[in-house]
Amino acid sequence: MSDVELNAGFSDARLWEEIAHMHVVDTHEHTYPPELIASKNLSIVDILEGGYVFWVVQPPSRRDDFKGLVESVKRISGSAFYKMCSIGVKEIYGVNIDPPTEDAFREASRLVRKAYRDKGWIRRVFKEKCLIDKVLWDPY
Repeated sequence: MSDVELNAGFSDARLWEEIAHMHVVDTHEHTYPPELIASKNLSIVDILEGGYVFWVVQPPSRRDDFKGLVESVKRISGSAFYKMCSIGVKEIYGVNIDPPTEDAFREASRLVRKAYRDKGWIRRVFKEKCLIDKVLWDPY
């Protein structure tokens, strides 16, 4: 069967639209228990750490050093690690951290802290934003 026959009736846009609305089973997730997360004072640093950004760049010495964070991630802002986090932060919190700025990191941190105080936040993000119906959970 040719590519033309396989793609008959599906435009690229329609295919991406179908994929974007698919519900999934997440087979490997490392989120901490909601009660543990709610008790922490999370920030954008935690999001970037969870997205492995600090595998390729040093985190700031202080969690509230947004200027240092900008300087650090600016060098790798084109990396897959950072792009993945910046897309997620924009879609989930509505804050554009690409390009990285102190104000954007400050606002993202405020919204992350506020969101994670709600013990149901992770479940809602999984179900409503990510369309994850079931998770195989490895909380360590």
